[in-house]
Amino acid sequence: MYPNKLLLVNLARVTH
Repeated sequence: MYPNKLLLVNLARVTH
């Protein structure tokens, strides 16, 4: 759950 949110945020930041 923790890594999931971090991964999502990281992906959003990288794609942005």
